[in-house]
Amino acid sequence: MKHRFWQIVGLVLAVCLLSGSARTNGVHRRSRTVASIRKVARPVAVTLRNCVWSMFPYRPDRVSREQYDALYSSGRLDYYKGVSELGRYSVIVGYCHDLKPAGALLDVGCGVGILQERLNSSNYSCYVGIDRSKEAIGRAASRQDEKTLFVLVDVNVYLPTRKFDVIIFNESLYHIEDPISLVKRYENYLNDNGHFVISICDSEKTKALWKMLDAVYPIQDEVQIRHKSLLSWTVKVITPLKA
Repeated sequence: MKHRFWQIVGLVLAVCLLSGSARTNGVHRRSRTVASIRKVARPVAVTLRNCVWSMFPYRPDRVSREQYDALYSSGRLDYYKGVSELGRYSVIVGYCHDLKPAGALLDVGCGVGILQERLNSSNYSCYVGIDRSKEAIGRAASRQDEKTLFVLVDVNVYLPTRKFDVIIFNESLYHIEDPISLVKRYENYLNDNGHFVISICDSEKTKALWKMLDAVYPIQDEVQIRHKSLLSWTVKVITPLKA
């Protein structure tokens, strides 16, 4: 803990020194210097934030249903459809189609159904997407057909009427109060030799969640995706051991 404290102190001092250098430069160089400082300060700020998060155990990122509805209706989550998120979606799609061709898929926390849009519908026998946001499910529902279904429901209480070959948690587990209990509950709805595919955005905060999962489940495969924005994601395939 003391080591972390002095790391934080050092980072704060570094930011202060960089900021001070901007004030001592001439007027003609100031704008260029400030831009350079901002470029340097961003990763420093991210590191500082991560150092603080690493001091604490897992804490869920709580977002209410009303907040999600507002985010979707305002378009603030439309960036999920952009190229910056393409890498992780592509990996998840690849796992689903490769691990279980023509399989039955459950997308836990599906949002507006971006994953389903990127899947090849001819390569799954059944897709069910569940989410608690009325706004998100309302948008996704127009793509329902005889083998594609979107359900408005809290993922904590959903009771599937069938089993699945792949169950996906795509950036949804870190919103759950007790993620291990939730994953264990969904084990009951996996077919024999079925898989969980889990995607989590990387940070010191979410490292605690991976530690919890890795302590319980064997990892079959793992990929990390890194974007030039400094964001990165880890996607893992978990195959529960049947008793």
